[in-house]
Amino acid sequence: MKPGKGTVARVIELLKYIAESENPSSIKDLSESLNLPPTTVHRLINQLVNHGFAERSSERRYRAGKEFSRIGALASQKIELVNYVTPIMHGVVEACDETCLLGIYLPTSSSMMFVHKLDSTSLLRYQPQLYKSRSIAWGASGRAILAWLPHNPMLRAINTAPPSPATGIKLPTLDAVLRQLEIIRKNGYAISNGQQTQGAIGLAAPIFNPIGQVIGDLCITIPEYRFKKTAESQLARLLVDGCQLVSKQLKTSAPLEFPRSR
Repeated sequence: MKPGKGTVARVIELLKYIAESENPSSIKDLSESLNLPPTTVHRLINQLVNHGFAERSSERRYRAGKEFSRIGALASQKIELVNYVTPIMHGVVEACDETCLLGIYLPTSSSMMFVHKLDSTSLLRYQPQLYKSRSIAWGASGRAILAWLPHNPMLRAINTAPPSPATGIKLPTLDAVLRQLEIIRKNGYAISNGQQTQGAIGLAAPIFNPIGQVIGDLCITIPEYRFKKTAESQLARLLVDGCQLVSKQLKTSAPLEFPRSR
């Protein structure tokens, strides 16, 4: 490593080195390879150990930690999921000409965020912000995840939910929310009107990983004036079928193609 680099650059180089090393490394190995004083390496590696990004063996050697592996797996999963979902999203937009979004569940913060979007051809459309954390207690995009969470994470998300970002109202009673989520599970999708954005209708269906855990969803967002209640079942079917294909793809890694015969 060149001298004069800041702490962040040093930590990045340290993480890269321990991740790429076939065997655990000693302080001496790291010091010599990165051209850093042993005291600096020791200080940085201890911080990584404290945060789970590195692990210390009984021989006082260091390797990548579980938290580092978890973060890497999450990032890889998101890239993989976008690749799997994009052809499905194209199919949804082609079928209904409304904006389609991919949402990812963020379990540590009981939230979700949109990570991919395909727009409709209409000039009048909503533009939800990508990579911004949103509560899963509000909107179809949030509740299509919330409804399929295990009991404890579900309760945590409900109990810590902020007011609606669109209206400022608070969630109803816990029993009322649980009844709403039961209906979502029964239907296989969520629908909302103006919970996240005033004047916006949202429909969303869940995506599951290979062991059946909800990891995100696909959502259609439509200006209220353009939404026809009679089209709800058709739009929901597009999303549910598409999400089932994605979930199947994640299990089998089979080639995925959105059905066109609608």
